[in-house]
Amino acid sequence: MINLTDTQVEAQLCNISYQGFAVRLLEGQDPFELAQMQSVTITGIGEFAVTARWRRDGKIGLAFLSKRGARPLLDAYFARTGEFPI
Repeated sequence: MINLTDTQVEAQLCNISYQGFAVRLLEGQDPFELAQMQSVTITGIGEFAVTARWRRDGKIGLAFLSKRGARPLLDAYFARTGEFPI
């Protein structure tokens, strides 16, 4: 879920690593200004402050603002799923 200034936009997680992740916007989502983005909530992992790195073809690449803060949540997620980033 992308948390904007005044609403939320649903998105699907495409990939994730310790540096950041990409999401795919669902079809029919209205475009929004990346400056409106406050944070992103990933179900089963947590909420992260992020910055957009790129946007194309209905996807947005995001980087964690605090890699140190994201690390424990990501470690727990990767341990639970058994899939670790390369």
